[in-house]
Amino acid sequence: MPFQMRDETAGVNILYVDNSNQMGLGSLPISGQQLTVQGAGVVTIGGDFGCGVLGAGATAPVEGSISIPANSTATVPIVVTDIPTVGADAPAVGISRSAVILSNSTAAPRTVHYSIW
Repeated sequence: MPFQMRDETAGVNILYVDNSNQMGLGSLPISGQQLTVQGAGVVTIGGDFGCGVLGAGATAPVEGSISIPANSTATVPIVVTDIPTVGADAPAVGISRSAVILSNSTAAPRTVHYSIW
């Protein structure tokens, strides 16, 4: 028996499960997919993440800015499986799977923009 959760006011499906046990979040499921979100497949029949979704163990890109006091360092905490690649406006003096340490060797505080992947 199919099941559907719908927001009638907005006119959108929230959750749908059909007779083949396919499930859709925000839309009807796509034929051959076990889970869809807004009409895009998330998990393939083989159990892999598709459509640009990161798989298990993949390193997600992290971007941001951090303020570093004069003649000091600042730490950006991360959790990744491999040592990441770092691009920043200041030298990275320490890179590990749990943190990136950026250095400011100037006499003034500095805002550093970084990208970690």
